[in-house]
Amino acid sequence: DLYSAPDGIYFNNRTSGSVLVDTTTLTFVYEPDETMYLDVPVVIQTIGRQADIDRPVNLKVWSDNAEEGVDYELLTPAVVPAHTSMFSYVVRLKRTEAIKTELKSIYLELSANEYFTTFLKKDSTGSEERPYTEVPDRFFRLLFYSSGRMAS
Repeated sequence: DLYSAPDGIYFNNRTSGSVLVDTTTLTFVYEPDETMYLDVPVVIQTIGRQADIDRPVNLKVWSDNAEEGVDYELLTPAVVPAHTSMFSYVVRLKRTEAIKTELKSIYLELSANEYFTTFLKKDSTGSEERPYTEVPDRFFRLLFYSSGRMAS
């Protein structure tokens, strides 16, 4: 067996131009009034071989100004299913009165466990001029609001 590197895990969320991002900003401004939530998939990708078993992921979710159950819900178990190399961790953002006047933030952080390490540091940009960019591998942030202009 030639492959012997440790299995890794990172957030793999990209723009339509395939640029890796560490923050996504969402708004309810353009949604119909009856839309009371948005389900946001946060892509978690593995590095290494797929496994024959489900593998739990150490994922910490917190916020300084949003409350779980009130402003957001966590809909998906933090587990990489067997025979896969990625999954979408779904966060439901709720349309509350508070987001009309305040920008809410939710932070997600990956950490190592018995199945995965968080070692990825660079990603290809596809550019000869600047071939690599630092990877925001362990942290991801969701920002959401509902007013016509974003709160500061």
